[in-house]
Amino acid sequence: MSEHISRRVATALATALSAKSWTALGGTTEVAMRRRPDYGLEDLSTLLVSTVPGPVTFTTETRQMETAEVTIGVVLAKHVGSESEIAGLEDLEQEIIDAIRSGTVVPAGLPEGSDWTEVANPVPYDPEELNARNVFFGQVTVTYTIPMDRV
Repeated sequence: MSEHISRRVATALATALSAKSWTALGGTTEVAMRRRPDYGLEDLSTLLVSTVPGPVTFTTETRQMETAEVTIGVVLAKHVGSESEIAGLEDLEQEIIDAIRSGTVVPAGLPEGSDWTEVANPVPYDPEELNARNVFFGQVTVTYTIPMDRV
């Protein structure tokens, strides 16, 4: 049995994001693939960044080839105390988007011809989490097109 394509892409993206030095952070941060980013408020004194496997759509291109459209969420969570901390995390979201768009962050080990087709910031921050618990909870999504042999 082969590895699920969404998990494979999310893990590769986490590795690529972990290797990048982020201006908004002044260095690197650990990024892990998680299906359920379980955390308590006490865990969010430091930034938690996760990649989350998402939906996959397969499309037939030719008799021998299909493509998989794989969407991955990049989730940022941190307990914040000031507007400047919130602004810094918004800057990190933009920096992640720009790194993906420019090709600075590329998941390794994917089939040749794989590339991102859409990157978005659907949840810049969750106002309910911010108001209720002072937790910045934001998400960037990226969709990759992955060429695959027909099975």
